[in-house]
Amino acid sequence: MAAKIFTFLLAGIIWFSTASVVYFFYHESTLQPTSRREIYFRLEGESRTENDKENPRTRVDSEIDGELLGQLGRDVLRFGPGENGQPVLLYGEVKERADDTMRIHNFNMVVSEMVSVQRTLKDTRHKKCKDVAYHLSALPSVTVIIAFYNEVWSALLRTIYSVLNRSPPSLLKEIILVDDFSDNVDIVEQLKSTPRRVRSKVKLVQTTKREGVAKARLEGAREALGEVLVFLDSHCEVNTHWLEPLLDAINRDRSTVVAPVIDVIDHETLEYTKSGISRSVFKWDLSIKQSPLSRADLAERESPVEPLRTPVLGRGIFGVDRNHFERIGALDPQMEGWGGESLELSLRVWMCGGNIKIIPCSRVGHIDRVEPPYDFPGGVEASYLHNLGRVAEVWMDTYKRDFYASLPEAQNKYYGDISDRQALRQKLACHPFQWYLEKVYPSLLGTAQDQLVAWGRCHNKQANLCVDTLKAGESKPIGVSKCGKGLPSQAFMVTLDGEIRWEDLCLDLADYRAGHKLTLEGCHGMGGSQEWKHDKPGQIVHRESGMCLDVAGLQTKVLVINVCGDRPTEAWEFAHYKKHKKS
Repeated sequence: MAAKIFTFLLAGIIWFSTASVVYFFYHESTLQPTSRREIYFRLEGESRTENDKENPRTRVDSEIDGELLGQLGRDVLRFGPGENGQPVLLYGEVKERADDTMRIHNFNMVVSEMVSVQRTLKDTRHKKCKDVAYHLSALPSVTVIIAFYNEVWSALLRTIYSVLNRSPPSLLKEIILVDDFSDNVDIVEQLKSTPRRVRSKVKLVQTTKREGVAKARLEGAREALGEVLVFLDSHCEVNTHWLEPLLDAINRDRSTVVAPVIDVIDHETLEYTKSGISRSVFKWDLSIKQSPLSRADLAERESPVEPLRTPVLGRGIFGVDRNHFERIGALDPQMEGWGGESLELSLRVWMCGGNIKIIPCSRVGHIDRVEPPYDFPGGVEASYLHNLGRVAEVWMDTYKRDFYASLPEAQNKYYGDISDRQALRQKLACHPFQWYLEKVYPSLLGTAQDQLVAWGRCHNKQANLCVDTLKAGESKPIGVSKCGKGLPSQAFMVTLDGEIRWEDLCLDLADYRAGHKLTLEGCHGMGGSQEWKHDKPGQIVHRESGMCLDVAGLQTKVLVINVCGDRPTEAWEFAHYKKHKKS
């Protein structure tokens, strides 16, 4: 028995030693030595040109003796905290320290410092993406622009390294960092002190005061030399072969603005998680959310890797042809702080002759923070309302009434001078907002104020409960729950077309037998299973079956269809009603 154990241990030691040697040689063979780098920072009043090599700026450092992993084709096998996108879990005193510092940046600084700035990631693309070949020589060059304010250095560095490691060097013209007047660190000194973690393509622009997202990005765009601009946040990690699909789509149509699929990096553990394909949409209050593809959408797609039209850009991570970007007015330079800049650009792109597509074969991870960890002069909320007011007043025409009705606090807020943006819209001969609603985002049109019969909480007095999605999602049964003020899961509406809607989904009855449960499905606009009758407090009748909405039992809280009667559980009342006359 002892001999067998000894043999087993010896075999294990030999196997481990062999694997270590193989890994060492494989790992070393994948490393690419970097060359000399020069990092410039923009002085006030200066502007960089192609001739800067002959007339250089302030040089921050000299030689690099470090190396990059060069993970363009695949992420090499490595071990350590967070490698392969795995979560880092903390315990004891370390966790307490992490919890204490979480409020500073609204993500885990301690874990970020533990995870390598060149960590490996799992390939989250669809397998068919690996069969797509790109002719790099035919693709345009790119400038990656990363604007930041008081960013965690390790997170910013991880963003930079991921771009350098996973982008074809022949296509990556430069990475421009735009420091929006950070006060927590001397970025130039940081770059000096870490010479082996940057390359010749990284350059720095510094603003002389807080400018906000839009203006900071414009600073970077003015300095850019690439044919295409790609804007990233400063706490991202791009995945393998993220860049080629974006550039290929732009190369096919220079008026196309492209966005990758955004994977999620957990703000506490930095776990990298694959996201499903979804569109970015907005509500009448102009808040942006992700809308998963419905079963009908999925059925219509010829391939899981084909580009997907989207009404708006989601998290402000996108690529655009530089000339087209400049032609349509870049970003609104009067935007302040954070919020609204991506929505404004999205409406302008669509309404002024372009289009926006999500590219499934491009994946970028992003740390989703609950809220921005920083303030802005005048306040974050004030700048946010200022920006949304500009969007509504310039681009939404008469539908701006729906915005102000949905976000009353934005009324009478100062949104600045919009004459330049109005003149730009006229110069570009842009479509009206009605066209955008009909051609690009028709599901929002059905929820406009003039299309509603009733809206708000749908209350059953007998049960003293309200219709609720129960966070079930598409094709899952919905029910009733305790009524709450302003709960998004209870915000339903009845349209002139007889739809009972919750955001982009409609109340649907798939089985007309009594006692059958109801679900939320993608709105198809053809009546039938999704057409209801209700224009005043009382019964909600399914028009085709003639049956009524009912609560199955006060204990089960299940919403069902039943033969209409005089049961008090059939009586429903919305928070608001509006009289309409059909033409």
